[in-house]
Amino acid sequence: MATISGAAGPTLVRIDSVPARGASAPLIFEARPSAARLLDIFTLRQTEYRAHSDYLLGNRAGRHPAEDDFDADAYQFCCTIGDEVVAACRYSPALDGRWEASGLCPLPAGIRDVGDSPLQISRVVVRADMRRRLITEVMLCLACRWLLEFTSHRSYFALCLPKLARYYEHFGAHAIEGGEVVLASRQGQLYHFVRGRMDTSDRVITEFLELHESNPWSLPVRTERPRDVPSSAALSPARPTHPGPTSLVSPTIERQHG
Repeated sequence: MATISGAAGPTLVRIDSVPARGASAPLIFEARPSAARLLDIFTLRQTEYRAHSDYLLGNRAGRHPAEDDFDADAYQFCCTIGDEVVAACRYSPALDGRWEASGLCPLPAGIRDVGDSPLQISRVVVRADMRRRLITEVMLCLACRWLLEFTSHRSYFALCLPKLARYYEHFGAHAIEGGEVVLASRQGQLYHFVRGRMDTSDRVITEFLELHESNPWSLPVRTERPRDVPSSAALSPARPTHPGPTSLVSPTIERQHG
């Protein structure tokens, strides 16, 4: 059963667990989280990044160490259990013609089609004790549905480590030609650009979860509608006022932060 509420598009979706499949509490998917919830998201990022991805943390005056310039304009999503954030991600539009990845390397030509306005997905993070529970798959699936329903964006891309690139490809994305880059600012590691359509990822992840015998989550029924026209006025990303510093199987992305 799904319970949807909120203004300017649904902001909460309750995902009940399937009986006898190991989930003890419902999973709450949140879109356009409040400033207080964003602080929880930043804290989760900081906790998970300290050990393996400290290059994503900073010391910016007046900001949380895990917050950056793209957070204010991004579409933010998270999942909570018992009012605690257990997973989060963001989809960022271009700011003044530049995406987050633009500051790291030249972008390959295949990032966008003519007339397309893709979002960059990044900061996909799952709490360590909640991995291997398909929470990431649920979150990405419902994020795609929300973006299709309430914005004019139809595609996304990611700049990520090879393991995470394969994860996205498993769920409908594809590698971009000429999209392999070595990032000196990321310890000289090889990164891949991948690109996908939200409707494809929604469909592929939904089918995967429906067939996965260990999936503990009962997703809301997907509403079929033309994907080229939003069903309501397109929304811009939330610009929260920060109060001062303000899920095959999931292990493939356990420590792959983008």
